[in-house]
Amino acid sequence: MPTPHDVTIAVCTRNRPAMLAEALAAIAAQTPAEVQVLVVDSGSETDETRLVAEAAGVDYVRSVRGLSLARNAALAASARPIVVY
Repeated sequence: MPTPHDVTIAVCTRNRPAMLAEALAAIAAQTPAEVQVLVVDSGSETDETRLVAEAAGVDYVRSVRGLSLARNAALAASARPIVVY
């Protein structure tokens, strides 16, 4: 049976820092602390996405533009067996 230590929630985003902050707050309110939350920045034009991720205390990786590429970056960045998008 999977445990929270087996799960990564990947949030792929680009140029939406305000929406990202709301999403991360909602995820934090409903998710066990042991679950990894990973923000994948899909080529944002500013560093605001990184700053929002850092303020929320979640992991952050940067990818080139494109949802499929961002999802692949999440798979590569997570060492956990379950990745949820």
